[in-house]
Amino acid sequence: MIVWSNLYAPNYGPIDAALSAAGITSPGWLSNPKSALLSLVVFNVWQMLGYYVVLLVAGLTQIPEEIYEAARIDGARAVRQTFSITLPLLRNTLVFVLLMTVINSVQVFDPVYLLTQGGPANSTNTLSFDIQRTAFQNGLAGQASAMAVSLLLVLSLVAGAVSVALRRRS
Repeated sequence: MIVWSNLYAPNYGPIDAALSAAGITSPGWLSNPKSALLSLVVFNVWQMLGYYVVLLVAGLTQIPEEIYEAARIDGARAVRQTFSITLPLLRNTLVFVLLMTVINSVQVFDPVYLLTQGGPANSTNTLSFDIQRTAFQNGLAGQASAMAVSLLLVLSLVAGAVSVALRRRS
């Protein structure tokens, strides 16, 4: 978190230094409403990328090599193997990674709290940050609890819909 706040720092951050060396003016990564949310998205993707890669590699290691060998003997090339073997056998892992990505994206709190506090002009205000602000800054614990339960219900419905769709395809 500290590294990214320094990367995005105006005037002395390495990203701004590289841009100014190239003659490009800095967009004000965290202080401009147009670039603040994109900057947080880049940070969140970077933060979670390793977790998702580990999950996908674990899924890939569960595919038996004999299936690929049989496909090569039958004349299937790499693209055909990818679409006929790898992706279908990785489907459950990909759906799990997709669900975790959606849930983590909706519940992103740390970068917003530490880097922008929901600003500038509420451009980086997320639902989870708004729940925290409603509860602790505004003192409306009941309203914040209702918001949190609503978020839980929406995420549960999305996960349930994906689960039902997968069962129908199988």
